[in-house]
This record gives sequence, C-alpha cells and structure tokens, in this order.
Amino acid sequence: MAGGGAAERRQGGGAGQDLRRRGDQSAASLNRLVYLKVHIAVAVTIMAYLAFTWSTVVLLGGFVGSVRRKDFTCLTIITLIEATRIFNDMESDKPRLDLRGFAANMALGGRDVFTRRTRSHSSAARIFGLSSVIISGSLMPVIYVVLTTVTILYAYGPFIGLGLSAWRLRYRDYADAHSRNMSAALDIFYRLVLSQGILYMYLAVSDVNNIGVVSSVCEHYGLQRDWGLRSVVEYLEDTREKCTRDPASINRRNLVQYAGELLDSGSWEDHLSGVKILDAFVKNGADVRPLLLPSRPKIQKLIDTLGWRSCPGDSTEIRGLAARILAEIAGDIHLAQFPGAILCVSSLLEEETTQTCISGRQEHRRIKGVGRCQEDYLQSDDEEDGWSGHHNEIGRSCNEQILQGLTVLERLASNQHNCRVICSAPGLVPKIMAPLYTDTLIQDISGSDAWVDVVNRCFKVVNRLIRAPGETGVSLRLEISSNKQALSNLERILDQGTSLELLDQDNNEAGLELLVQAMLILTELVLDMYIKLPTETKENFIKKQLQIFLADEEAPPAMLKLKANAGATLALLSTNSKSNSAIIMKEYDDIVGRLTKMLEAKNNIMYRTKAAEIIENLCAHCVLDKQHVTETLLPQVLTGIMSTKTKPVQDEHCAPGNDEENQNSSAHGSKRRLCRQRNEDNATKALLEAFLSLIVLIYDKVISADDFHDVLQKNTKQHIFVARIKTIVEDNCQPTVESLRIVKLCSQIAVSMMQRSMYTEEFRNQEFVKSLSEAKATLSKLESRMLFTGTDVGKNTARPLLSALEKEAQVLVGYTLL
Repeated sequence: MAGGGAAERRQGGGAGQDLRRRGDQSAASLNRLVYLKVHIAVAVTIMAYLAFTWSTVVLLGGFVGSVRRKDFTCLTIITLIEATRIFNDMESDKPRLDLRGFAANMALGGRDVFTRRTRSHSSAARIFGLSSVIISGSLMPVIYVVLTTVTILYAYGPFIGLGLSAWRLRYRDYADAHSRNMSAALDIFYRLVLSQGILYMYLAVSDVNNIGVVSSVCEHYGLQRDWGLRSVVEYLEDTREKCTRDPASINRRNLVQYAGELLDSGSWEDHLSGVKILDAFVKNGADVRPLLLPSRPKIQKLIDTLGWRSCPGDSTEIRGLAARILAEIAGDIHLAQFPGAILCVSSLLEEETTQTCISGRQEHRRIKGVGRCQEDYLQSDDEEDGWSGHHNEIGRSCNEQILQGLTVLERLASNQHNCRVICSAPGLVPKIMAPLYTDTLIQDISGSDAWVDVVNRCFKVVNRLIRAPGETGVSLRLEISSNKQALSNLERILDQGTSLELLDQDNNEAGLELLVQAMLILTELVLDMYIKLPTETKENFIKKQLQIFLADEEAPPAMLKLKANAGATLALLSTNSKSNSAIIMKEYDDIVGRLTKMLEAKNNIMYRTKAAEIIENLCAHCVLDKQHVTETLLPQVLTGIMSTKTKPVQDEHCAPGNDEENQNSSAHGSKRRLCRQRNEDNATKALLEAFLSLIVLIYDKVISADDFHDVLQKNTKQHIFVARIKTIVEDNCQPTVESLRIVKLCSQIAVSMMQRSMYTEEFRNQEFVKSLSEAKATLSKLESRMLFTGTDVGKNTARPLLSALEKEAQVLVGYTLL
C-alpha cells in the first residue's frame, strides 16, 4: 500500500538504518575522492599555465632560432594543448563549451553532443545548438571537425604531451653542446609536461574506478540502475563544480541534499531526478523531513507536482512519486500555509476514480474471457458518488494512485487544523465516504483484494476525520450514524470479520485491518453522547469486542492480534459510562472472574493492562461480588504490584569493535535493543499504573479497611507493602506523564490508608514523605505544563495536585509544616 509502512520502517529501523549508514559512507568516500581529484585537476591546470608560459616566453621567445625542427614541432603541439585547457578550464565564469560532455558523448557514439547540464547552463552550448539548426549542409561537417579536434586536444592532449615529453627526455638531442641554457630549459619544460601527464593519467584511471563506487552507491541507496547511475554521476559532476569554487562547501554534502537542490531547479528533468532520488530514500525508510520541512518552496513544488496533468513524459509516474514523498511529511504540514494544496492532493482521486472505478450502487456483471476479463464491468449513467471494488488491468496503476492520495490525506488528517481544510474542500469528503455508503460494499470486498485496499484507506481517513475536535468531527459522526446503510455495512464487516472461519484464513491482513478500522469507527459513534445509536447495534458491538478480547490462547492468530485493540475499546467504552458497563456485565455471568483470570502473569502484558482497566470501570459503575474481590481479585492485583519491576532501563554504551564497521554494527544493535527495552518498560509502567489505580478504587469504594488489611496480611507483610509503595515512587522520578500518574496513585494509596489510621507508623518509619517530596521536585514542572496547555485529557493526571497530596501526607505522618 502506498506509503503505508514508512513510519513503521523508521521505528524498526534495523536494515534501513544499516543501508543508509553504508550509503552515507559511500557518499563520504565520493566526496573525498572529488576533493582529491579537484585539487589534482587544479595542479594540472597550474602546470598547464606554467608549461604554456615557459614554452611561449622562455623557449619560443628566447631560443626560437636554435630549437631543432622536431623540438619546435613538439613545443607547438604541446603549447596548443595547454592553451586549449587553459582557456576552457580557467574561464569558468564565462560562457564556454563543455568539452568534457562533448568528449563523453563522443565516446558513447555521439548520441548527444552536449550533456543535459550543458544544455541548461552553457550559453556557448545553446548557441551551438541553435547554429546547428540554422546552418545547413556543408558547414556542419566543418564545425563538427573543428569541435572534434579541439575536444581531442582537450581530452587526450595530456597523454599526447606525456608521450612527446617522454620521447624527447629519452634522447635529449636538443641542440649542440654549447646551448646549455636551451637544453636546461627544454628539460624543465618536458619534465613539467611529463609530471602533468602522470597526474592526468591518475585522474583518468580514477574515473574508471569510479564506476564501481557509483554502482555501490546506487545499490546502498536503492536507486534503479536505469536512472540511478546517471543521477550519481551528475551528483559527482555537480559536487566537483562546487568544490572547485569552494572546497569547504562539500564537507557535509550528500545525495539527499543534492536531490533537494534538484527539486528547486527550473528544469523538468532535474526535478524528476530529484523526486526519484527522494522516493528511493523514502522506500528504504530514510527520514526526509529534516530536508523538506524547513523549506516551504520545496514542499510547495511537491504539492504542485500532484496537480500536473500535462507534464513531459508519464505524469502518473512523477505524481505517484511525489505523493509517496509527501505522505512521509504530511503529518507535519499545515495546509493553510499552502494555498491550493488540498485541490492538488484531491486531484489524485478525481479523474482516475471515474475512469476505473464503477459505482457500488450500480448493477454490474463480469464478462469472462480466456485467462482474464476481456471487458470489466458495465457502467450505468449514475456516477454521482460511485465506487466499486472491481478494477481492470488498465486501472491498476490508477488504483495505486488513489491509494497514494488517500495515504496523503490520512497523514494530513492527523492535524486537527488540516481536518477542517479537508472537510471544506468541495466534493472531497463524499469521495472518501462513498465506500461506507454503498449498498454492495460487502460483496465488493469479498471479490476484490484491490478494492479492500481502497476501502481500507478510505476508512483510515474517515477515522482521522471523525476524531477531529469541534464541529468537524461531530458533523461527520452524525452523518454516519444517521445513514442506515453505513451502519449496516459496519455491522456486517464486524460480524463477518469476527467469525473464526474468516480469521483462520492465511494471508488475510487486509481483511483484518479493515475489521480494525470498522471497529474504530463504531467506537467513536458509541462514545459520542449526542448520537443515539440503536440499542441492538451498541449491544452487538460490545458483545463482539468481548468475544474477541476473551478469546483463549488457542484461538486463530488473527483473533489474537485483535485482542489488544478490543481490550482498549472496551476500556474506553466503559470509562464514565454506566450503561456500557452494564452491557458488559450482563454478557457473561462470570465476566469479572474471566477478566481477573487475564491478570495472571502468564498472559500478555497488554492484555493484563486492559483487563485491569475494564475491571476498574466495572467497579466504578456496577456492584461487584465482594467475596470475589477479597478472595480472588485483590490478591491477584497485590501480587502484580509486588512483582512488577519499576526500575527503568538505563542507557547502554555499545562495546567497541575491532574496526569501524564492527563498531557501527554494534552501536546499531545496541540502539535496537535499547529501543525494545524501553518499549517493554513503557508497557510495564502502564500495567503498574492500571494495578495501582484499581487498588485505589477498590480500597475507597468496594471494601473496608479491615478487609484490605486481612487480604494484605494473607499475601504479604504491611511493612513490605509500604516499602514497595515507596520504592515505586523513587523509581518513577522521571519527568514523564506515566511516572507522574504512578507517583500520584502511590500517594493516594498512602494518604487513604493513613486517613483510616492504617500503617501510619510504617509510612513514617519508611520516610515515605521524603521520597514523595523528592519526586515532587522533579515532576511539578511537568504537572504545571499539563495544567497550562490543557493536555491532561482522559486520565485526569493533573488532579489532585502533587503538592496537595504531599501536604496531606505530611500532616498525617506528623510533620510540622513551615
């Protein structure tokens, strides 16, 4: 799916980071090689100046009458060669012929007299191209011969000079013995030209060796050879020109920066080349945001590319590449800053959709031929908001373009301000919502994998839009809930998707993702208090979530993938909703017992966390069996708190390897391990937070202090429990929201116990308040920021204030307040 896995690749990062690292090393090697070659080329040019001056002023000026004919001929040829190089290389600020490009194209058979860069930047080349059209017949061969001669002198002159100098130095029969000054002058001249030729030969040999380096760079960066080799060669040429003007300018130059420069070019070919290079980086998981986000003109150029219909070559190709690049940065783009951007993005869904997708409301039939459909589907005249899941061979590339457009819209919709722009675009939202409203959706997704991908992407965009705050999300949720066909489609997807037969099928990831998206849409509808969904619809939805979440470990693997999502949905639905909690309670007679069993340590940590959150909500809104709470639930939660680790992982330093490659590999391996460990720590914190929150609710609302004391005494000693609460506070003194919630929950547990005259002495002896004060010093700034920005949504982290809990704990343990 277009652009679908880039974010995941950046998070995983293993192979992609290693490939980019090796590619960067190759680019650095190229830059060092260019730096060396430029300085050698400067030395060659300086030697050309010296040789030209020496031959004209000293030899031909002082000894012209004494030089023998063969030395005079050699001097003349070498002087012409040096003059050609001097006047072509040292006048770089003036219009000049690109003799390098001319020589290279001659070697390729003369298919193109001047390179693409020469056509773009060389005035002399443009004049020559114009003259080739105006001048006809007999003059063209003459011009070609002259240019060929000059090019040969430029490209192969140093080799000619090398041969002539070696020949004359071998025999040194310059003149009579009395002409010692002339002999010395000729020796100096020929040695200078010989040295120049040797350096030039090194440059020529290194050019041949560059082929392997260029191929390696293409492989590391994932560039296709048909255009990648040319792009890297042009990067080398561009880097050489920049290094000639300012050697320090190429120190941190790489292929990505070069691609960004090409985006700003006025040349269509340069722009296409830059887009291709950036797309290759995106495919390999590279992060192009640092290059593009600081430059609004680059982003605008990519956005404009989406709307190009009559560009040179295949417009579908470059529009698709630009869409994939934009999908990577769309989450950080504010559409209001780019006028007309939404029209360019929506253009990916317009003409292509009506050409290849048929209305889902229409009747259609398949005309079968040998091996494939000879004709896809018959269309009716009604194409007002039509979609269909059937695509012919011609429409496959167009289908990919639709997917790319929907991917860009999905990433853009992660910004709430962009959601308003998207919804205000004429005709865009009906196109996105159309699959949800079609009456043949279920039949269509059953018969076409390509259509499932399109519907999936549409549902993802819908999910983003309906969660937007304000009128944008409300109006879309009301629109969906008032459409019977939309509700029917969502329910049927849910019914079919949760059947064990479907989930037991292999390679059904697209169907599984579609089921998840349908569940998310229904969740938003159920949570909206202004929407009055039919009771049957709500109950059926909650029943399906319970069916998925309570599935045992022997269920199909696809069902297990849905458990975490279903658990999160149930926890969300039961929060602050007595009616939803009641529906959960009545589905199973032993629902609390089944959820309590999921708290056991053998289960997945995410399932345990969500089960604890659901039980907490049921405790808040329903009457639980007190005996089950004291005999089974509370002991299980206490065991979880006592056994769950609380110390976060520390940063690790990779051990040094034997060489640079081993060190880099070790460093990346260490970073991956550290990332996995941090993810595990975050999951552990979430579980600990859920257990602590459940303890607070049970202690305050479900059982008495004596009951809690009895349960605690059966499972552990009271001083051990107090020490554990203190340790949790000390281990969570990091300025994170999760740590802040955990510290506050521990403080609430301590305050509630001491208010009931329980364990006050233990809390005083353990110096719990001292640990709490140290945690407050670290976490108070985070707490104040959350209060100011209003980001404390959902779990009420900022209340009660940590300072209030500290003061109350100080009073209870007998501290004197200043």
